Amino acid sequence: MSEHLETLLRESGATEKVERLMRPNGAAEMIRAKIIHPALHFENDFACLSVALPGPAGKPPVWHLVTSHGEVIPHADLAAHSYTASVLPKIEGHGFLNRWRTESIHAFKSGVKGDFKKITGRIVTMSRYLFDAPESMHVLIAAWVIGTYFYRLFPGFPYLNILGGMATGKSKLEEFLAAVAFNAIKSESVSAAVLYRLVHATGATILFDDLENWGKDEKSEIMPLVNSGYRQEAWALRMVGEGKDHVAWFNAYSPKAFAGIRGIGDVTSSRTVEILMQRGKDRDRLNRGVRDIIGDLAEARDLLYILALSRFRDVTKANDADTAPAFLVGRARELWRPLFAIADCVQADAPEFKTRETLEEKARETHGEGNCMSERTENTLVALRDLATDAESVIYPGQLAAYFGTKPGERNFRAESGAFGAELTRLGFKGKGRTKQGKRFRVTMDQLADVLARYPLPPKTDTLDTLAGSDTPTDTPPKCF
Repeated sequence: MSEHLETLLRESGATEKVERLMRPNGAAEMIRAKIIHPALHFENDFACLSVALPGPAGKPPVWHLVTSHGEVIPHADLAAHSYTASVLPKIEGHGFLNRWRTESIHAFKSGVKGDFKKITGRIVTMSRYLFDAPESMHVLIAAWVIGTYFYRLFPGFPYLNILGGMATGKSKLEEFLAAVAFNAIKSESVSAAVLYRLVHATGATILFDDLENWGKDEKSEIMPLVNSGYRQEAWALRMVGEGKDHVAWFNAYSPKAFAGIRGIGDVTSSRTVEILMQRGKDRDRLNRGVRDIIGDLAEARDLLYILALSRFRDVTKANDADTAPAFLVGRARELWRPLFAIADCVQADAPEFKTRETLEEKARETHGEGNCMSERTENTLVALRDLATDAESVIYPGQLAAYFGTKPGERNFRAESGAFGAELTRLGFKGKGRTKQGKRFRVTMDQLADVLARYPLPPKTDTLDTLAGSDTPTDTPPKCF
């Protein structure tokens, strides 16, 4: 066991139950009588989280609870300190070892407080160093990563949807997120059963790569975790035991990110905020790897853990104020509200940072008119706007499929036509019988105007300038801020 860790435990009074109970801190004692989630827990003026720290020589890492009051308690001793944990990870801590270094925990116990300006600057600088991308991407990444350390304060937390073609840096971005987000784990070679248990016990941030290429059986196993896990009350039922003979409840709520070329399904994408990756032009940044800044990443994690335990009240206050832009409504507001709470905290510490302004521009790209619709809905309305030009038009789903390049006779023409037909029905357009060309729909100008009022299409914009980015290359590893 390291000297730092021994000092932390001694200073925390891990074997001094009587002294601990006599300490004049009535609020803390009341909270201890309640059930806590040891992975990450916030309640009134109390917060705690768990980290894996080195065990005795030759032994696996030991999970410890670190509280906002400066206690560092091995999980085996929680009951002796009047803490009741809702779940304890039956997972060896090797993969989580030293995500928060003992010397930094010691600094926190000595009174060091979190600084939103410092950590935001650090994450944005590292992102600029690694990725040739627009400033809005760097800022969104910073807000999302910081939010993963507070996600249990929010009723829901948005997934991150990373889209891009080949060689655009998607996997590198996930590697970066794995190094800084809360308890982050990449899903490669991890079974669905393990993922459910990781999320339930450790609140892990799960990073999925190429989910669209998963097999049907794999997807059916994992989708309950994915589709409901962006909300705090999300639970998934699983059959467990040697004979799969009894039902267990798993909490599915945790941050998650997806990276892929074709994207994820409409249901899952409706729970995300999107990052569009483009192939960069700066060869220096293209050739840099996440491991080139491994020391900076460790320092960033230290800052993030301290931030979580010392500034959670500020995040709670900002979230309660709900200052997300008025154009965000419904689920769009639910998804972006946590990020704007983080942005408000950053602005309070660093008014010169334009974090909130940048996030608002990013949110307006997809929700500028309160628009929150699937790609299929948007495509259907775009095609109808161009095809239904008479006072009353007859529209065939096959016309919509052909409008987007799927021609009759192609293998997926029938499937595409069926999907557009289902979307027309969902939007309220009435069928008007069938012909040899298939089912037909009656679309009047009044109907279309009414639907477009409820599902306004985003304005047509030239995205080339937006995607190009304008920040200058960073030639040295980020040590500023």
